[in-house]
Amino acid sequence: VVSTQSTGAQAARRAMLSLSNMNPCVKEMQYAVRGPIVIRAAQLEQQLKKGTELPFEQVIRANIGDAHAMGQKPISFVREVISLSAAPHLIKTASTLFSNDAIARAEEILGVVNSIGAYTESPGISAVRGHVAEYISKRDGYPSNPDDIFIGTGASSCIKNIMKLCLTMDEDKFVSFKKVLRELGPEYDDLPLASFHSVSKGYMGECGLRGGYCEMTNFDPEVRTMLLKLISAQLCSSTSGQIAISCMVKPPTGDAAELYKTETEAVLESLKDRSIMVHEKLNEIPGIVCNPLQGAMYAFPRIEIPKKAIELAESRGQTPDFLYCLELLEHTGICVVPGSGFWQVPGTFHFRMTILPPKEQLVVFLDKLAKFHVEFRERYG
Repeated sequence: VVSTQSTGAQAARRAMLSLSNMNPCVKEMQYAVRGPIVIRAAQLEQQLKKGTELPFEQVIRANIGDAHAMGQKPISFVREVISLSAAPHLIKTASTLFSNDAIARAEEILGVVNSIGAYTESPGISAVRGHVAEYISKRDGYPSNPDDIFIGTGASSCIKNIMKLCLTMDEDKFVSFKKVLRELGPEYDDLPLASFHSVSKGYMGECGLRGGYCEMTNFDPEVRTMLLKLISAQLCSSTSGQIAISCMVKPPTGDAAELYKTETEAVLESLKDRSIMVHEKLNEIPGIVCNPLQGAMYAFPRIEIPKKAIELAESRGQTPDFLYCLELLEHTGICVVPGSGFWQVPGTFHFRMTILPPKEQLVVFLDKLAKFHVEFRERYG
């Protein structure tokens, strides 16, 4: 005799979500930037903290473009505006601690939203969208409409929303450079275009604030309505991220302008120096070729992997550049991302690294990489 209670328990167990009955798309999904190698890097960091003896003294994380985590300093104007917006009571006594530019921007934002803890309009704060449209118009020399601007929680969320609309769209009809489009002539005036920007990279580096925008140009008004419906279901993006966007696209022009210029130029000059150094040093290593870094904070060098290493990786069910990156981590403490996570050309092997670590750390990184690469080729040659 089987009790009702026992039968109910068995039914409950059968109804439980498990690996066998969960969404297969989630199981198949891979994100190399924070994948197994990065997880292993975190384990090695914990071992070092416990005093475990390893072939290296520190893990050098060059896997992700997280500028502030690598030591880049935030822009003062951005943090001042966000601070005042988060704590409006400080505005009354802020003149001795904060710039007038920051006070004015915070008051402008708070004139539209009562609190940064409240929901905003789904496409983004109207004033911020206006700032973005002004920025684009000034940058490109062609008008931009605030109604074509949609703000998201980082550029990645904006891209995902557009991709949801474009799943059946002809790939040849997708362009990402507005100024180029406008200069092509009137025959292209109806070509759909979506362009994106983010506060996460460049001199801002505000990855954690999660602010990005999308401008839709020449999209069918009915399609734009569908996008608005899509993002309305997500309520709104991070308010602090939206404020950061305002600071990025509309820099200060008063008493905060000089410091803003000094800070941003220092960051950009440092990034330029590091990009040149990384490009030159990578190309000095036999078996590694890297294109010049043109505006990105990443390098994507192509690496030669010996046949024996390729066969070993395949026997383990790994890609050859995964094997390379894993051994690089275990031998040197350097954490990079396999190129196979970025749909590289079949038969080629790469890794992606960021240039964001401090220059002195990058020097150590490149020296260790050069030594490892020579030893790796000898080991499997």
